[in-house]
Amino acid sequence: MRGKCPLIGLLFSNPLDRALLLQFLQEMGYGVKAPEPGEFQTVGWKKMSLVITDEANVQLHEKELINLKEQSEGIFLPLIVALRHGESAALWLRKGFDDVIRLPITKAELAARLRVFLRLREQSEELARRSEEMFRALVEQSLVGAYLIAGGRFIYANEALGNIFGYGTEDLTENVDPLQLVHEEDRPIVGQKLRQMLEGEIESLHFAFRGMGRDGNLLHVEVFWRRISYKGENTIIGTLVDITERRKAEEALQQSLERTRKALKGTVQSMTMVVETRDPYTSGHQRRVAKLACAIAKEMELEEERIEAIEMAGLIHDIGKIAVPADILNKPSKLSEPEMALIRAHVEVSYQILKSIDFPWPVAEIVLQHHERMDGSGYPQGLRGDEILLEARILAVADVVEAMASHRPYRPARGIEGALKEISQNSGILYDPEAVTACLKLFNERGTKIE
Repeated sequence: MRGKCPLIGLLFSNPLDRALLLQFLQEMGYGVKAPEPGEFQTVGWKKMSLVITDEANVQLHEKELINLKEQSEGIFLPLIVALRHGESAALWLRKGFDDVIRLPITKAELAARLRVFLRLREQSEELARRSEEMFRALVEQSLVGAYLIAGGRFIYANEALGNIFGYGTEDLTENVDPLQLVHEEDRPIVGQKLRQMLEGEIESLHFAFRGMGRDGNLLHVEVFWRRISYKGENTIIGTLVDITERRKAEEALQQSLERTRKALKGTVQSMTMVVETRDPYTSGHQRRVAKLACAIAKEMELEEERIEAIEMAGLIHDIGKIAVPADILNKPSKLSEPEMALIRAHVEVSYQILKSIDFPWPVAEIVLQHHERMDGSGYPQGLRGDEILLEARILAVADVVEAMASHRPYRPARGIEGALKEISQNSGILYDPEAVTACLKLFNERGTKIE
């Protein structure tokens, strides 16, 4: 055999068989570990090149022997059962053993059998060595941090990981606790994930956390973890990417978006005032509708993005009324049909004004559709049901309730009771039933008032 002398594990209860095989193996030049009956322990047996056992010891230690084989990290550990009787070898092969020898056996036959299996073992060791060399060559050149964690410490770390945190690779493997690289506020949750991985509760993880460099600088990092068995121990094989600059860019973009949204909201509020100066009887109508529509949307548990769209649309849903003559807007008597046609046209005027503004939401479409009705009887397009945007259906309910509850030049206020009766009786006919249910709940159970 090339290289170091193979070490054979021998587990036999029969003293004569044990003595004969021990003699054979020693004469062949092998190292042998042969504990006395009842003294077998797996400590140190991971170094075995091959194990020969009798049936009695298999019955006592089958689980430990199979575990030894499974924990050999891709290196072949032959397990051979020696039998004195004619049992079928198939049973033992199915259990995970590699061969069966019949006793008594000659020295020449035993030597031939062992040479085959030890050669396989040697080839698997060479393959494992080459694989590890290829792995190291890849990760050492990587700009991504790569590492192995076992027993709560780094057992391997590449140069990139050290560069990210400001440590040498020897520092990381010899002196640095992995949690030392984690910001103190994130340490409890990262520590919990680390324990769960090493205790076998979780197979893999992908998450981000705040890290701390050697000089105290704050880092944002993203990690990918997978649990493997390495040298018989649960081990985390991990990669780490420094996303600090990406996070800073995301935060800057978010701040820019917030500034843009505030500017848009300011513009929208200015547009609201333009309408209200021409129509004093509806002063505050758009703001009240926007507020009620947002409350309905929240009761329906819509996403924040959609609620924000409803607020913007609500604040300017009547902007098109700037095209309606003031004497029609303020007329104290019932409007004629031509005058009503001018009023109805305000939604299309609103759309024309708003469509060229680059809102991050479909504000122009919501405003255009807020007078559509579920049965198709609304205007301007006669849309029905789900053809109407949900945001527009919600805005429609809020608009009707606020308008009916408030005074108009051509009619007195009908009060909130009349407004709620209207939407309740026409739920699913004119108005979206979910929006109606949410609106009724706000007034009947949550004590909402139009102010």
